[in-house]
Amino acid sequence: MSGEPPEAPRAVPKPRLKDVVLELGTQLYSFALQLLVLLRILRLPAASDGPIVALLPGYLEGRGCFWPLARHLRDEACQVVVLPALSSLQSIKANANRILPQVEALMRNGPVTFIGHSMGAVVLYQALRQARITPGSTLVSVCGPHRGTAIAKYFPGAAQNVRLSRPPSYALHRIHPVPVLCLGSRADIIVRPRSAALLPASQQIWASGGHSAPLLTSAGHRAILTWVRTRTKPAAYSRVPTPPGRLRNS
Repeated sequence: MSGEPPEAPRAVPKPRLKDVVLELGTQLYSFALQLLVLLRILRLPAASDGPIVALLPGYLEGRGCFWPLARHLRDEACQVVVLPALSSLQSIKANANRILPQVEALMRNGPVTFIGHSMGAVVLYQALRQARITPGSTLVSVCGPHRGTAIAKYFPGAAQNVRLSRPPSYALHRIHPVPVLCLGSRADIIVRPRSAALLPASQQIWASGGHSAPLLTSAGHRAILTWVRTRTKPAAYSRVPTPPGRLRNS
């Protein structure tokens, strides 16, 4: 991993064959995990009263893509919560407004580490801009197209808000509502250019693999867990009431 973007922000090179193969492999693995979680073959036990970590998948993605990372978070004694799924037909603002009450409710229990993947990261950022922030809360953005992506023009709804010609209004802001860690993927063919996954004045890390790779690989897990450990201060956390999307045994 390194902190330097692999290309200029507006360069959109054609994906290499190696990148396409890595992306397909990553997506197949991610969809397989989603199916296993949907069938309740993969489950996670309830966590202890530790730091709160809230997860938000992107479009067409279930919580299965977070399963490998959630296991490590459980081992860190974190309370893992999955926020309501996004609507691909609604705008970023509408999705952010829909999750805003739960985002603020979670922060009333203590500082929260929010982890968003793909469009989930964009929606979380928008929600945090509107929320009453609890000091100590942070955001981990995993391959979020904050500065637009070339493929957005092929999709309806919120994807229209992340076109290269019309990225989110905050794309170049250097002052963020919470500290931000941005993870990009070197073989990402969903966020193009790949440097569009990076926000200015954020901590930036590049991972190998496709669009979901930072959630599925040990290198991505290490980066996220290090962020959670170093950014979370000891506090008296209260147990979060179990919402419908929480990862737990049933």
